[in-house]
Amino acid sequence: SLGSFMKDSEGSLKVNRLFLVGFGIILIPIFLTLVLTFQRLDPRIHVSPLLIGGRPGLAASFLKANHASGNLYNPVGWGGYLLWHLSPDIKVSIDGRSSTVYPLEVHKDNFRFYANEASPDLPLARGADFVLVDAGSPVVHSMDDDRRWSVVYKDRDAVLYAGPTSAGRRMVQLQHEGRLISPSLDSGGRFP
Repeated sequence: SLGSFMKDSEGSLKVNRLFLVGFGIILIPIFLTLVLTFQRLDPRIHVSPLLIGGRPGLAASFLKANHASGNLYNPVGWGGYLLWHLSPDIKVSIDGRSSTVYPLEVHKDNFRFYANEASPDLPLARGADFVLVDAGSPVVHSMDDDRRWSVVYKDRDAVLYAGPTSAGRRMVQLQHEGRLISPSLDSGGRFP
């Protein structure tokens, strides 16, 4: 009969509405999670393989052999390796935990600096005594031209600059005195 059909279609509409409301309640948190996750990623940051490539092993060996201590400004891709091998004497500026531990601006600044798109004052503003750069990085030329920084170590993969801080000046003084120790080539730049 028409009456029972109307009751069934009203019930069906209620079930459909409840389904849509429930589905919406599930989708809203998923949507917000996706929006907030992708909002942290800045699509304007271009990450070239040059910015995270190379091998910092020999430069790390050099710092260790010369008993360096202080703050190191480093590419994000090298941070975990450097942290593992140089801590606690050397403090790295950033490592692979960048999206969870460091503010977004620190992450952006790191990529911009190594792409040669940030102020050359950035490492000093962040308290760096040393700057480690991939030898193929665009920022090498700017660092070479900046008289505040001195090259204290260079190999085919990395360039290490000492800054105008007391730790940096100590390393430059050792270099002028010919007392810097070269890293061991026996390990191929790797630690045991």
